[in-house]
Amino acid sequence: MSLLFDLEKVVNRFLTLTNNSELWAKALQAITLHMFSGYAANSFQQFGLDNVLTNVLEQIKETKIELSLDLSPLEGMSLVDIWYVLRERGFICPTPNKEVFKAYLEDLLLKKGEIKYAWLLGEMAYIIGLDVRQEYLKRDYRFFKEHLNTIDYTYWLTHKYLLGTKYLQCPLPSFGFSNVVTELVNTVEWIIKEGSLDLAAEVAICLNLSQKANTLEYKSLIKIIVDNISEDGTVIDPLLENTPYSIAHTTAAAMITLAAAIDSPKFT
Repeated sequence: MSLLFDLEKVVNRFLTLTNNSELWAKALQAITLHMFSGYAANSFQQFGLDNVLTNVLEQIKETKIELSLDLSPLEGMSLVDIWYVLRERGFICPTPNKEVFKAYLEDLLLKKGEIKYAWLLGEMAYIIGLDVRQEYLKRDYRFFKEHLNTIDYTYWLTHKYLLGTKYLQCPLPSFGFSNVVTELVNTVEWIIKEGSLDLAAEVAICLNLSQKANTLEYKSLIKIIVDNISEDGTVIDPLLENTPYSIAHTTAAAMITLAAAIDSPKFT
């Protein structure tokens, strides 16, 4: 079977998995297709995903971006993802209350211990003009390596790439990422051993951005993803909870990874 055939299955399954009215589904569909459109434009057009993205943007454009302490990390992330995509796509939408946003991130960090979420949401908001970053999280790599487990630290590294490329809309900056790519390359053996398909996909995207697509590490990540695509196109990470969101997220990450492997992304 070809990578294109595998990609077609995964695209169709991702659209099915996110075809519902739940907040997380609309947010995941919007930000995934936003990334896909910027990084693997040929495949994006080939599968007619521009119309899908247009439709989901119409569905989410009136979403109220209101954060409160009773929101789960997934709910908070979904709202920020929607706000981020709408702003990046030129929609006019109100800025959430700064003090409430900061209180939500502080609660995530100090009470719930969700370091990676508190960091990421603050950085996404900063990109689009609202500085709610927690001072405690304006640290270097040593802090995050010390305070995050292996899985969360690897996610932190991959999201440095997403932020640095504005979620795959522009090239990777020419400086500041040499240490990150070295650390990511060093995680590949562990990822393969543990079978973490979600991380395999995210790290593969980062290696491709770093012009490491010809390396054994990158090819190993692509292979483990392809070998674990189910008959209906679903990609499930055995290390994550078996929830609709985690299944859709892993399938989404695999979709972008395969598209990039096929499409010779324009930023490499």
